[in-house]
Amino acid sequence: MLVDNASAFGADLDLFSVFNPALGFPTMSMLSNWWNGGGNNSNGNDLCEVCNARPKYRDSFRVHPYCGKSCAAKAPNCFYPGCGAKGTREYGGYCSQKHQKATVYCASCKSTPANPGHALCSNCQMMQDKNRNRLVELPPNDTGFQEAQQMLISGWPRGVRPPQVGRVFKIMLGENSQLLRSQYKNSGDSSRLPIWYSGQNICELGGPTKPVEFCQYKSCGICIPLKSGFSAFEFGQKYQTGPHGNGIYTTREPAVADKHAISSTGTPYRVVILASLTIPSNASREFILGNNNDVFCKNPLAITPDYLIAYNY
Repeated sequence: MLVDNASAFGADLDLFSVFNPALGFPTMSMLSNWWNGGGNNSNGNDLCEVCNARPKYRDSFRVHPYCGKSCAAKAPNCFYPGCGAKGTREYGGYCSQKHQKATVYCASCKSTPANPGHALCSNCQMMQDKNRNRLVELPPNDTGFQEAQQMLISGWPRGVRPPQVGRVFKIMLGENSQLLRSQYKNSGDSSRLPIWYSGQNICELGGPTKPVEFCQYKSCGICIPLKSGFSAFEFGQKYQTGPHGNGIYTTREPAVADKHAISSTGTPYRVVILASLTIPSNASREFILGNNNDVFCKNPLAITPDYLIAYNY
């Protein structure tokens, strides 16, 4: 049984700041010296694996990794994600040889174990999630739903029966996308213009039984522009081609965008993207507002996607 240790731990104790949950999972480089008996002690193998100041506790059966209960409570858990056992120097911070050999490292930072079944560690996954664009469905009584519905119907040609809106999704931009667009908008005087865009909806996004998430199809004309913030299109293309050159082609009329909306027979809905275009006062050939209400733009940061609207006739 471990005895309590109430003594001071010395300078090595501040190494435990790396285990503060607010700072994320420690990297292997941060801990390598500690796990290998770091500190100012030359005979680290015989000393407590936490404080490096007192001898390891010995009982009748074995030598424990720690000098007492206080250090044992402070020792970090096994590096293997989800394991609650204590790590040891014998296995380089893991609780066992099994977990040491089973560990796959994060494909991004390459220094921290990846979450089981995933390519990334918790910290890198969190950062990726923060920077990923996503969709949030709005209920019919939400002001955003009503705004998008009103703009779609009011923009329809007179004398033509307007569409019926079935679902509306707010497009939530990742932190990086928000920051870059905010910097672009604040770079000088500008005006904003509502624009519309649509394409081939390969995955039937917006369908009544479809999940509210982007697909991975390389040919989807809806998910790829939304995921990338209009910096990529089908099959990895970085721009569209047309009469004004390479860039992004949208329109000021939802009925014109509707002509490009293609859905499969698996969903009753067509979908269209409602976005905002930021036009600087000193805009040159980067922006062209055509006589037939087409809108040409070269810079994807000028476009902020706002809503995805699913509708039928």
